Amino acid sequence: MREKLTIRCGRKQFKKLNNEFFNSAWIKEKHDFGVDEIYVISNYLDDKAYSIYIDSLKELCKIDSVGLYSCAYIDRVYTKREIENTKLFLFKFSPSAMFEPAGEEVGTCYDESKACPQCKAGRVQVGDLILNLSRIPKNKDFCFTIAWDEWIVSERIADIMEKEKITDYELGMVKHYTNRLKNPPRYYQLKITSDVGSIISPTQFGMDLLNPDKKVDLFVKNVVY
Repeated sequence: MREKLTIRCGRKQFKKLNNEFFNSAWIKEKHDFGVDEIYVISNYLDDKAYSIYIDSLKELCKIDSVGLYSCAYIDRVYTKREIENTKLFLFKFSPSAMFEPAGEEVGTCYDESKACPQCKAGRVQVGDLILNLSRIPKNKDFCFTIAWDEWIVSERIADIMEKEKITDYELGMVKHYTNRLKNPPRYYQLKITSDVGSIISPTQFGMDLLNPDKKVDLFVKNVVY
């Protein structure tokens, strides 16, 4: 397995973060609020320069962890043998399958009385999932909103899951937030009902991928065990 670190940041932060050992690129992304200029810096974690680079990033995070970068994540590339010998897989949505606005922005209701005050983990949905169905990415069978915990599947996938007798899930209704959309696409909310067990050490969590001093359990920072 090889791990690849990717950091997304703005133009000013790029000057602080980039160095000659990392592959970098500048891209433009279109959002509801306009065009966002993003720099992407990436390299494999087994690179000889990585340990030096990551130490410098941690020092910068101590000064300005909020404004330093917008997102940092790790992609993992496995060998064919590792894939063949794996008994369980971690299901991950494609980044291109994310859309906005979140359901709570267009009418989906949640009970947050017992949820985490920072990330809202543990909130309970009340009623059907209400979304702007016109914003769902085209030709995607699995999608999720920017809220991360609102998952939907196409009618095609729903039929396949039923035909193959897949268990430990439920499908819920998904409604368009207005009555103005003619022939809205047919999607269902995917709810996982099973529990495969507790995550144990050496799985690492943290509020910030690059700063181990923060103890809030928001992001999985390595392989899940």
